Amino acid sequence: MSSHGRFRESLYYCRTVEDVKCFVSYLSTTVLASLDVSGLFFFFFFFLFYSLCVRLHVPFTEVRLNKIIIREKKKGKKMADSNAVTVQEDLCDLQTQLEQRRSQARNLELQVARKEAELRRAKEEQALLKELRMVNEVTLRKKQQKDDAHDNTRLKISLESLTQVISLEDEIKNENRRTAELQDSANVITRQMEDVEKGIENVVSRLALVRHVTGRDGRENALLSGPATTSEWIMRKKNLTALHEEQNTMKALSALLSERIEAINKEMEEQSQKAEQLAAAKQSLVETNKEYDALLEEMKSMERLIKKKERLLDASTAKESDDYKKIKQLEGDKKVLYGTLSKFRETNVNNSKSILSLEVRLRQLETKLEAVNLFLQHVFAQVEEEEETLENIPEDATEVPLQQFEELCRELELSRETLVQRDDQLNAHDAKVEQLGRKTFVLQNAIASRATSAQLQVKGKEKEFETLMSHVDYMKAEFDEEYKKLSRENAMLQSKLAQAS
Repeated sequence: MSSHGRFRESLYYCRTVEDVKCFVSYLSTTVLASLDVSGLFFFFFFFLFYSLCVRLHVPFTEVRLNKIIIREKKKGKKMADSNAVTVQEDLCDLQTQLEQRRSQARNLELQVARKEAELRRAKEEQALLKELRMVNEVTLRKKQQKDDAHDNTRLKISLESLTQVISLEDEIKNENRRTAELQDSANVITRQMEDVEKGIENVVSRLALVRHVTGRDGRENALLSGPATTSEWIMRKKNLTALHEEQNTMKALSALLSERIEAINKEMEEQSQKAEQLAAAKQSLVETNKEYDALLEEMKSMERLIKKKERLLDASTAKESDDYKKIKQLEGDKKVLYGTLSKFRETNVNNSKSILSLEVRLRQLETKLEAVNLFLQHVFAQVEEEEETLENIPEDATEVPLQQFEELCRELELSRETLVQRDDQLNAHDAKVEQLGRKTFVLQNAIASRATSAQLQVKGKEKEFETLMSHVDYMKAEFDEEYKKLSRENAMLQSKLAQAS
């Protein structure tokens, strides 16, 4: 490679100012020594040009980086704005979805309410249908008792033909099972025959190999020399006898199989004859079924006419049963009201008993108050007596005997203790008296409130009972009128049915 090529190649890898400095130091030591004048001129010119490019490259890269950063910021702002818009749109979508779900929930609640109403109606209709079915069953039982004589003529086929058909079907099923078993046994025997034939072929191939090895292909009548040949001849003889025995057994098996095949063919012919008989029986069944269908259509037309007549009767009976149910309900209400009246009477009696017991309690409390008053009077009398004993001493006395002074001190201590005890007793008795007064006031108010509430309840129940009794009388009169009308209509319908029949 020339010096210009090396210079260009080394200059191509200089990317920064430090690389250029390293390149200059390298040139000063190695390259410049080998360059001529044209090379030095080219080097100087190219070095200036590349230094300018390096100086311009650094700010250019910084400008490019700033532009890239500005673009990324703009993209980030756009993405943030788009994310905010998408979040707002998502919130709007969620609100719309919530409103839709709420509307769907309301619609579902309305549908549930409608379905519950429909279920109630269906239950009521089912109850009515059950009652109608019970009535229809009763009427049908009566008609069946009348039509028992005509039931024998409505059979599809005679019993003898049915028994014959069933027996033929059973025989066909048994024959099919037998044929399947015989086919399985034939398959097993054929497999055994194939195995025996394969064994015979193997023995024949072995014999051919032995003959080929011993050199006795077409010279069986020649004499054999040596003990080895005699032993081989004996073994071959044994193999031949075994093969003859196997052939005889195979012939016997083939004869047995042929006999079985003939028996199977005969059974198949019998089955074909039975199948023809079954086809004829099926044709007769089809004809009898057609006749039976025609009779059924006639029966259905007759049943429709009968049902129309029964509906007229059921309508009249349903009205009567509804009125009868209403009367039963009113009687039940009447019994309930009688029970409530008896309960209120019992409560009134219990209230009167409680009032009497409270009066007895008040009298007991009054006796206790009288006893307390007597006790207080006795206490005040004792206090007055003690004051009189103190008054026996003169007021101007400056000296008192020691015994009398000690007695007076003792009496004072006793009187103080008794006063404290009596004060405690008085406080306790005062508290008891206040409690008794409060209790008596509460009991009097309770007795008065119970008496007034019991009287009001009794009056209200009596009014309710009177209104219900009047309603019962009114409903009874209406029921009697409707019963008379329905009885007349029933008589008219029965007369019309009798004329139509």
